[in-house]
Amino acid sequence: MIQKMIKNYNGITLVELVAAIALLGVISILTYSVLFTGIKANERIMEESKLRDEADYIMTHFIEVFFTLKDSQIDRVNSFYDEPDSNGNYYIRLKTGEKIGFYNGKVLIKDEAIKLLNDDIKLGKNSKIETTLNSEGDKSINRFKITLVVESKKTDQNLELESIFDVFKVREEGE
Repeated sequence: MIQKMIKNYNGITLVELVAAIALLGVISILTYSVLFTGIKANERIMEESKLRDEADYIMTHFIEVFFTLKDSQIDRVNSFYDEPDSNGNYYIRLKTGEKIGFYNGKVLIKDEAIKLLNDDIKLGKNSKIETTLNSEGDKSINRFKITLVVESKKTDQNLELESIFDVFKVREEGE
C-alpha cells in the first residue's frame, strides 16, 4: 500500500494550475480594490475632519466676540462692508478702529489675526461677513451673516459654513 502511494505520479494538471492562478488573481484584485477604496475614503474623511475642526475653531472666536458685542461699539460712519473693500476684505469696524472679519486672507478678531490650527488649511476667498435683513423687522437688532470657507492646500476639498449673529441695540438712559 505504501509502495502504491510512493509510485503514484499523479500531480496537478496544467488546467488546474491555470485555474488556481486565475482564481488567486481575481481574489487579489478584489482585495486590492476594497483596500484601496477604504484607504482613499479614510484620507477623504480625515481631510474633512481637519476642515471641520478648523471651521469650528474660527467660528468659536466669532461667537465669543459677537456674544459680548454691543451695537454701540460698532462704528456707524464706516458702517458694515456688504461689499468687499478694494482688496476683497469683508469686516466690521468698531469705534475703537479694530476690525472683526476677514482681512488680507486672515481672520481678524479685534485686529488680532487668528492663527489656524493646521498649516495644510487656508482661508477661502469666498469668506465674508455681511449684514442681513432682520425677518421680524425688529429695528433693535443688527443681524450679521458670516460665511466661512476653509480650503485644503493638499486636496481640492473645501468646507463652507454659515452662521448668523444678532447684535442687540442697547437702550441708553433717557431713551
